[in-house]
Amino acid sequence: MKGKRALIAGVTDQNRAYLAQLLLQKGYTVTGIVRRSGHASVFDHRLKWLGILDAVELVDSNLLDQSARLRIVQTAKPYNLAAQSFVTWSWRQPLLTGQATGLGAVHMLECLRSVASNACYYQASTPQMFGLIQEKQQGETTTFHPRLPNGAAKLFAYWMTIDYRGSFGLHASNGILFNHESPLWGLELACSVRGTLVPANQVEGAK
Repeated sequence: MKGKRALIAGVTDQNRAYLAQLLLQKGYTVTGIVRRSGHASVFDHRLKWLGILDAVELVDSNLLDQSARLRIVQTAKPYNLAAQSFVTWSWRQPLLTGQATGLGAVHMLECLRSVASNACYYQASTPQMFGLIQEKQQGETTTFHPRLPNGAAKLFAYWMTIDYRGSFGLHASNGILFNHESPLWGLELACSVRGTLVPANQVEGAK
């Protein structure tokens, strides 16, 4: 298939929606992986707000569906930003967090190695990997010490991305995304404490 194509895992969230908008402006054909839930009436509201819902091809899947992943990565440049980032939920579902966030990235990398080794891959990492803060400012040389299931799972995905790049020559990159807000920012993640996202109602003094 001719033209530039991009695949975005978790396309309906804040960062993914803005990324989809940017890539569409650059002339990409954008495919977005979504996991539909009981909130089917609102799951795509960010894409609607940006006015790009009709321009994004939505594929109903998840990061552990290996057969579906093989079918859709062959012509795309994958951006993996999907993860279980809510602190409370990740502790309630640590096994699911590890499978979706950690192993999900490896599923994507393995698909690329098998059927699209010339594609570019971006793995979105989190400051939760630093966890127990040992420096006021974190950088690429800061020691990782995750304290949350999401941070530990993301760290696994981070190192596997590096290992797949070194072992198989994939064009695979990591990015550590610190907290940032926009009009699309979810109410359940209204603030940040020491690099860890927390629900607003769990923050001291929150109203």
